[in-house]
Amino acid sequence: LKLVFQMPHLEKLRLYEIAHADRTIAWDEIEIPKNHTLKYLSIQDYSHNEKLLTCVLKAAPKIHFLEVYSLSHADIQEISAHCLQLRELHAYFLDINDNNSVLQQNLLKSLHRCVVAVGDDLRQTIMARSEAERSHLEKLLLAN
Repeated sequence: LKLVFQMPHLEKLRLYEIAHADRTIAWDEIEIPKNHTLKYLSIQDYSHNEKLLTCVLKAAPKIHFLEVYSLSHADIQEISAHCLQLRELHAYFLDINDNNSVLQQNLLKSLHRCVVAVGDDLRQTIMARSEAERSHLEKLLLAN
């Protein structure tokens, strides 16, 4: 992975079947070289290993498009901390509980499009607030 990130013209990267990589790799001890040409990143099947996600996101500070299988509270916070130029976020599943305070925070301000499956309970919770009370992320989630 360190060698891949050193490719000078790398624009797209898809990482699949890495769910068990945490069994053999101490991700909090790994530093991947930053790649400033990478714009599209797809990370599938990482089993909410925040250390793995953080390690990869730190190495891709200029991504515009991120695709992940699911999003947890911690994932959203890591993405907002490391992906300051993110324009599109795609996920198949939003894995958060009824306490959606992370969605109300002013995160992912650069995001223009968010394609994430939102459950009815969460949709109703967001809809219960007025338009002015909804965060940027909540407005994008409802736009699906």
